[in-house]
Amino acid sequence: TNDEGLPNEGRKVDVALFNPPWVPGDAATWLDKSVYDPDQSLLRRFLLQVQHYVNDDGRIYLLLSNLGMLLGLFHERQLHAMFKEGNLELVEVYATECKAETVRRRRRIEKTPDLDRIESVKAQEIISLYHLRVRK
Repeated sequence: TNDEGLPNEGRKVDVALFNPPWVPGDAATWLDKSVYDPDQSLLRRFLLQVQHYVNDDGRIYLLLSNLGMLLGLFHERQLHAMFKEGNLELVEVYATECKAETVRRRRRIEKTPDLDRIESVKAQEIISLYHLRVRK
């Protein structure tokens, strides 16, 4: 694979799975890069390029939290527009509620208004697996 995790040129795969950073925004630290994707550039780049790396009957899976959507940072219609722009067709969506324990309990952080908002939104989080294929 290359630096972006895509197959080397000329090689195609049967299945591609991508779990991108899920919050549009700037990463303050190296670790934050696992969560923040400025302008959704990594997600967009994957969705635009993946059609060139999967076999004709290949499957594409995108694992994505809706937390950025719940925080109002982007909308589902923007994601579907990226699918269309990348010549991808949505086959099915598998979704499950996130059962993670609260941030405050995990880190023993004091109560603040910002933390309350994050915990409230986090309680509504859904993780979705989008099954896509290249349009024919």
